Amino acid sequence: MIASEDASGYAYEVLAARDEGAARKRAVALAATHRARAQRWAEVVEVEGTAQDPREVAYGLTNVDDTAVVGIDLESSLAATYSTLVGQATAVERATLVDLLAESARAAEAWGAPAAAFPGMPERAAD
Repeated sequence: MIASEDASGYAYEVLAARDEGAARKRAVALAATHRARAQRWAEVVEVEGTAQDPREVAYGLTNVDDTAVVGIDLESSLAATYSTLVGQATAVERATLVDLLAESARAAEAWGAPAAAFPGMPERAAD
């Protein structure tokens, strides 16, 4: 999760540098959110500042020509990852992961992704 959240923060920083107006403000806010989550995860698993910290200086990006597509892809990917972690988490951890799953799903929808009955699990949406 550390690298996923950090890469999302980086992608939003790139979008913020390119966009303007409301899109830029939104990208700046989301970049800060994702970078802060990456930092918290690194602290929780005690890798912050160590050789095991998976965060990079830069990440490869695709589809950066369409801000909405990037936002949908980033947030949907995070929702899928959090939904997987929810099923593996202890009861104590589960509430936090469900909150992060819901936040990612709402952010994806805000970018224009269709609402899913089971965010992060599109294969279950028809159930």
